[in-house]
Amino acid sequence: MRTCQNCRTAVTRPPGRMRTMLISPTTSGRPPACSVTGYSHLLRKHFHTVNLSISLILIAWFINMLRSPVERAGIFACNKHDLQPDLWREVLSRHSEPLLRKISMDKTEVLPKLREDFRMQNKSVFILGASGETGRVLLKEILEQSLFSKVTLIGRRKLTFHEEAYKNVSQEVVDFEKLDDYVSAFQGHDVGFCCLGTTRNKAGAEGFVRVDRDYVLKSAELAKAGGCKHFNLLSSVGADKSSNFLCLQIKGEVEARVEELKFDRYSVFRPAVLLCDRQEFRPGEWLLIKFFGSLPKSWASGYSVSVETVVRAMLNNAVRPSSEKMELLDNTAIHNLGKADSSL
Repeated sequence: MRTCQNCRTAVTRPPGRMRTMLISPTTSGRPPACSVTGYSHLLRKHFHTVNLSISLILIAWFINMLRSPVERAGIFACNKHDLQPDLWREVLSRHSEPLLRKISMDKTEVLPKLREDFRMQNKSVFILGASGETGRVLLKEILEQSLFSKVTLIGRRKLTFHEEAYKNVSQEVVDFEKLDDYVSAFQGHDVGFCCLGTTRNKAGAEGFVRVDRDYVLKSAELAKAGGCKHFNLLSSVGADKSSNFLCLQIKGEVEARVEELKFDRYSVFRPAVLLCDRQEFRPGEWLLIKFFGSLPKSWASGYSVSVETVVRAMLNNAVRPSSEKMELLDNTAIHNLGKADSSL
């Protein structure tokens, strides 16, 4: 036992390499002069302040992690026309390959010109799943932009349209359980969009696998054999064939097996929670939509995306020339590409 010569604090110093000091503060109120005792005094005096500081740092870190990597780097503070290529390269070099799709339309690639050049090629397109939320919006946008000379819907039933704009839309009714009998429906298309999908709650586990995997894979095979050059697949964020979750596992497996078909161009879109007004009620999805709708856009955009934005990203990507065989567009890339032109 000894006493600090300056603050008169009783200090016990047990032997050993780690000398832990047990302090009994006096009532003198004078600040200690010895460094070791001083640290103990400060910690005891400012204990609550230190706790508060640590809490604020953790909160700030959590909020920052809610943002996307590019947003955390400060990119969204810049105007899309003022982005510096060197800055983009620095940011993108620190993240995965899908982030390459985050770059907005290049200054030399003006969308109206790209669309006009695309129209001049008189390409044909087919849509799988046009009765769904994404497929329905995709069809409407394709017709409004007049991008294709021929539009064909492939589905299990014929859809009814009353608007004049849909009068030239062709429809092929097929039995997805016997697609080999409908080879002709997949022939002669340059571009294909696959928006097929269901849910496990609606179709059961077996039904989900049959629709999201078997129907999609067989349709892709027939499309490839029929001459389709560019196949677009609507997948999901987190798709991974090694996932423990059935939905993500099937989505990941489909992505990989369609890639093996070796299309001239293969584009995969992985949106997060789709924001839309569904005709069918899905309680879980409804709660998520309400939750993300209440968040600031800068936060919600990292975990959700509107169907309209997904569709615009699909079409903006389709009209852009690309030498890549396989393109993987994540949720942030979809946001950037879907908002590349405010006139959409």
